[in-house]
Amino acid sequence: MSEERDNKGQLLSEIDKMTPLEEDKNAAVVRLEDGTAYPLDGYIKVETREYHQTTHYLNRQIAVEDIINEFGSLTNFEKGLYFDWSNYHNASEEDKDLADKVQQFVEEHDYDREEDCWTMSKGGYDVDTEIVQEFTMETPN
Repeated sequence: MSEERDNKGQLLSEIDKMTPLEEDKNAAVVRLEDGTAYPLDGYIKVETREYHQTTHYLNRQIAVEDIINEFGSLTNFEKGLYFDWSNYHNASEEDKDLADKVQQFVEEHDYDREEDCWTMSKGGYDVDTEIVQEFTMETPN
């Protein structure tokens, strides 16, 4: 039986004669096409990203009496609520102050958040799936 030797004449052991595939098998490792190694008892992280468009509704119930006590009438409240923010620089100081006050008043009230993921409803959204080393977003344990 002939003995195998390397290019320097050193005797090769059985380990030295193994192919990379045999080495991986003995090490209980498998590889992706790009060479990334994974232990057979390990896990691959696969991340799917769905690109949706949503509308969030912040639903508040504000007592009419509280509005009247704060603004004197529903009409004043409405004027501040529907203020044209795109015309802020041309508005009177009184209208700006009212709009700011109404906005702050509304934000001080609790709300229920409802989400309409309307791309789910119509079935039109893009999806990407790939193997990743780390998840982009992950809730801590």
